Amino acid sequence: MVKEDDLKITALEIADKAFPAANKVDLLVEMVDKIDAEIDEIKEKILELQDRKKALENLKGMTDAIIKKGIMKDFNGFQSKITIVPSTPRVDIIDEKLVPAKYKRIKIIVEIDKKAILKDYRDTGELPPGVDLEKTSWVKYYKSKANGERG
Repeated sequence: MVKEDDLKITALEIADKAFPAANKVDLLVEMVDKIDAEIDEIKEKILELQDRKKALENLKGMTDAIIKKGIMKDFNGFQSKITIVPSTPRVDIIDEKLVPAKYKRIKIIVEIDKKAILKDYRDTGELPPGVDLEKTSWVKYYKSKANGERG
């Protein structure tokens, strides 16, 4: 795993001291490949942990359901106690048209059309007041294939 201390001297500085220019690019691409591989491993571990979390949540839910089906509302152990506490009822709307007007409220939602702003900016080169444009870029690393193609 890459640690913060390892990044104090940049990969470029190390490459400057040890290798000619062409090797620097190869080293950087190799380093990025290793980082990507580690990121993929972490993603897999996250998925495994999410699956385990879901299984434990399901087990707890089944345990709660079994306890709720019990006849008693209180269960006492030597050091523990389980109590079934009724929750606040939830309102489910079956048919909105049948609900009386006194229970209805009006919500006004104003959304800004960012795609239209971007289109107008591309057409006119001007931004409307209250809007800023964030320009970003990304880096793409290419690793040479055996036959000389880039990919």
